[in-house]
This record gives sequence, structure tokens and C-alpha cells, in this order.
Amino acid sequence: MLLDSNDTRRALAEIREALLGFVVVNGRLPCPALATTASTAAGAGVEGPRTPLAATIQPAFCPG
Repeated sequence: MLLDSNDTRRALAEIREALLGFVVVNGRLPCPALATTASTAAGAGVEGPRTPLAATIQPAFCPG
């Protein structure tokens, strides 16, 4: 499915609002979901572990 630029802007705005809401509730940004988890697997898109390695730049997944 192709998205037009308005759909993309709306999706990015929703992601931004979700991130800001997470920060308000938790006082921090979420750890990225594990990029190695298949999108169809249980737990896909769930925040990864909070470890020093997670604080470095890692490939991540943004569920959409």
C-alpha cells in the first residue's frame, strides 16, 4: 500500500505524540524494539531491554 504525503505526515504526527506521551509518563524515551524480532512474532514492537548497549545506536523497529 502506497501512502501519500498527507498519510505520511499523519503517521509521523501519531508517532511523535506517542513518543511524547511515553516521555511524560516514564520520564525517558523508550528503548528501541529489537529489530531482530519478526513483525508477526509475539512481542514484536515491544520495548527492548534497558541495558547500556540499548543506549547506543542500534537498528530498531517502529511498529506501524
